[in-house]
Amino acid sequence: ENYALDLRRGTRHLAALTAQRASDGPRLIGTWKLDLSDRELARLHPRQPLPSFTAAGAGNFETDPAFARLHAIGRAQVSVSRFDSFAPHLERLAPVSAESEFALIRTGNSLLVETLTATFSTTHPVATLRSLQSFDCDLLTGALKAKDSSADWLEGSFVGLPLAWLSGLVDGVTFTGGDLTGD
Repeated sequence: ENYALDLRRGTRHLAALTAQRASDGPRLIGTWKLDLSDRELARLHPRQPLPSFTAAGAGNFETDPAFARLHAIGRAQVSVSRFDSFAPHLERLAPVSAESEFALIRTGNSLLVETLTATFSTTHPVATLRSLQSFDCDLLTGALKAKDSSADWLEGSFVGLPLAWLSGLVDGVTFTGGDLTGD
């Protein structure tokens, strides 16, 4: 059995999904690809203002026929250039982009992050983050739990985090100076 879904707008492929039944059992294995922007989603929610964004990614997946367990591996890039219509207090962050590489398993309300690497940028690199071990996220409560609580969980570095982003997070506190750097 083979399955294919290709969502297009004109000649542009917005989302593509291919799957086939695995030769060794009832699992489905396949590929996914995404290339969306705020223009496509604005048609679905014409009364809800959206930030100006693009999102692209591709990867592989494996699942059981009931989609009770989904294993996805891939890369994704997201860029946001305008928050003013959606969340004006975040406008000082724009433009911002993120690139990630990941391996995830969703089972019920659990999202197991096997691996995660992410880079955040504005007009210059801002920060990087890398998981050192797998961790679980409860999708209902947001609770996080590392596989080994006695070992390091994440590592990251600030390459050039603008201090102005931190101003206003706490009432009456303002930060000035150069960009924040460190590990």
